[in-house]
Amino acid sequence: MDQKNEQPIDTENRLYELGYVLISAIPEDAIASEVIKIKEVIQSNGGTIETSADPSLRDLAYPMSLSKEHKKTTYTAGYFGWVVFNGSPEGAIVIEELMKKSEVVLRHLLIKRPSLSVNSSAKIVAPGVGARKGTKKEREEVNEVELDKTIDELVEEKVEA
Repeated sequence: MDQKNEQPIDTENRLYELGYVLISAIPEDAIASEVIKIKEVIQSNGGTIETSADPSLRDLAYPMSLSKEHKKTTYTAGYFGWVVFNGSPEGAIVIEELMKKSEVVLRHLLIKRPSLSVNSSAKIVAPGVGARKGTKKEREEVNEVELDKTIDELVEEKVEA
């Protein structure tokens, strides 16, 4: 009897972050429409936008090339932006493929992120970032005279040894 070890298909939504660099040849007034297209790709594949950053023009650390219609163009600057969204793994695969085929995306990176939580001051905090739970201690009052005395004793012990 032949049994296959098939993994169940995971359809649970996850949090993803898509970072992208758009080519610098795009006119500045057309950047917003390109960002809308990226967000529409995410939403049309079942994703819900959580947060994003509008692209800003930045110098690249090294020249990057993009080939279009058998013509290679090298860029030294690009519009960098990112989008955090909830989506299914299947939708993320489709988004990844569409980003690869885009003629205005110079580079992109799609990663799975840990879930976001919102603290009381309305800052977005990822698990494991910032102060650890249960470790917040109140400051103790320091008596300068006692502190100087303790330092002197430690120094004397070090000199005598």
